[in-house]
Amino acid sequence: MIHESAMNRYRNRTLAYLVLSLLIVGAISGCAHLGGQPQQGAQTQSTSFFLFNTLYFFALVYLGYYMLILRPKIAVERDHKEFISGLKKGSEVMTSGGIYGRVSLIQGEIITIDIDTNSRLRVHEEFIQQPRLAAGSTTAATQTKSAQG
Repeated sequence: MIHESAMNRYRNRTLAYLVLSLLIVGAISGCAHLGGQPQQGAQTQSTSFFLFNTLYFFALVYLGYYMLILRPKIAVERDHKEFISGLKKGSEVMTSGGIYGRVSLIQGEIITIDIDTNSRLRVHEEFIQQPRLAAGSTTAATQTKSAQG
């Protein structure tokens, strides 16, 4: 079974390739009419055609920017917000600096995490991440305890 986020990445990548191919086709078709000499009475048609293709090209560039840059960033921010809202006392987290700990207190945007028995860190919620674990392990604390004894 494929994980849902992997499916989302695959779908986003597919859409991005589609938009990129449309951009290339639009750019080629927009430049194709420039090679020939305009005939009598065709001046207004070629000008309007050029304006339409220019607007078409910029619309496709914006769509490509949205699909490749903005949409993935919005998805990451949404996932992080869901993770932060689901935190509770005892949840295992990792700071953006790579420090693992367990949540001991949540006060608004400040989260206090226990690193060891006598050490605590107060961290802003933006710098809290889901812990990255080795394949097959359950928690980082389990890895540490099994290594110690």
